[in-house]
Amino acid sequence: MIFGIAFTGSFLLPLFRRVLPAGDLATIIHGLFILLGIMVGAFGLIGIEAMNRRFGQASLLAIRPVAFSCQNGQFF
Repeated sequence: MIFGIAFTGSFLLPLFRRVLPAGDLATIIHGLFILLGIMVGAFGLIGIEAMNRRFGQASLLAIRPVAFSCQNGQFF
């Protein structure tokens, strides 16, 4: 997804430079990355809520061995 956004932005940059000044273009790009960050963060919060509904009010550290079925030595 990030690769697609970066490729599309770099591909269309010459077209946008003709229409928008550089300052406005930089502001729009920063706003889009902030929006992307909010969407990714919201997806993470939805994941936490889904894990809490599935396993109860346990923390994700307690859920990790059940969800991934790996030993702690492989993570650390």
